[in-house]
Amino acid sequence: MSTPDLVPQPTVQPTRTGLGIVLGLVASLAFATSGVFVRPLLEAGWTPGAAVFWRVAVASVLLLPAGLWSMRGRLRDLVSEWRLLAGFGALAVATAQLFYFAAVSRLSVGVALLIEYLAPVALVLLAIARTRRLPGRLVLAGSAASVVGLVCVLDLTGARVDGLGVVFGLLAMCGAAGYFVLGARATRLPAIALPAFGLPVGAVVLGLAILVRVLPYSAPLVDVDLMGCRCRGGCRWRWSSSRRPRSPTCSGWPASP
Repeated sequence: MSTPDLVPQPTVQPTRTGLGIVLGLVASLAFATSGVFVRPLLEAGWTPGAAVFWRVAVASVLLLPAGLWSMRGRLRDLVSEWRLLAGFGALAVATAQLFYFAAVSRLSVGVALLIEYLAPVALVLLAIARTRRLPGRLVLAGSAASVVGLVCVLDLTGARVDGLGVVFGLLAMCGAAGYFVLGARATRLPAIALPAFGLPVGAVVLGLAILVRVLPYSAPLVDVDLMGCRCRGGCRWRWSSSRRPRSPTCSGWPASP
């Protein structure tokens, strides 16, 4: 496999480069804040599996209509790309988010982000190992700058380091690397289709793991502090005597300012 295969560099129009950078920064910020929002739930008794399942499930409900609209009259293209969608849902969605939340449950949010966001650097190192060739100076400089920048902007003061948490962070990094590789593949699908149909795949994978009890699930109804507001939320699964899930009970609302 050549270096461009591992470090995708899609050709874009120069006039759209600025917009792409802005969208990338917004997406990074949105994902980074997820750790801040989920941390109170994890400390209150939620498992990482429960948090990521409901995050992915809600996102699926919101994006699926847009995905169906974008693929109207082109469902054959959607079926032909089922391998891409399955891989994206299992690796980029389920693996990356599950292990990131698992890392956040044992590490500070800053350290967990630092490890996962090294995914592009890991792709560069993998390309060097496979091809035995160094990439261009710009790629090396960008990789070094990304490491230095992450260390500078993330709050690592007083961070606690946990061995298992680091392993979870590295697994999340692998999922994020898969996100970059799969997202850069040439496809006939519109841009919105990949997350719109990949998210439901990830939700199904996580849901099946919960149902067969491979993935621990706990989402008690608890009060948490969020941005100065006392909020209450939870989603409990009721289990019958046959140990089969019956129905989920969900709720979430501000409890007090």
